[in-house]
Amino acid sequence: MKIEKHYVPKYIFAKPQIGWWELDEFLFVIVGTGLGIIVGGYGTIFGGFIGIVLAKLYGMTKETKQPGFLKHWAYSLGIYKWEPEYWIKKLVP
Repeated sequence: MKIEKHYVPKYIFAKPQIGWWELDEFLFVIVGTGLGIIVGGYGTIFGGFIGIVLAKLYGMTKETKQPGFLKHWAYSLGIYKWEPEYWIKKLVP
């Protein structure tokens, strides 16, 4: 019987990365550049720069706070709404 080799990722629950940014951080760069393209002219460079700065700030916030902090912060501001998980609905009447 031959033993088959399989790739086992080092970080199983890690988010996909583009360069050194995680996917949710890279979204800021894409949106900033996209808005800059819509504005036109030097807006593309300026929008990309703003996107990179926002991605850096978002990454620093993710590192210093607990997981899910931004989701809860957005919920407290009324930006993001979500329903409790099904098991929470059963535990808390």
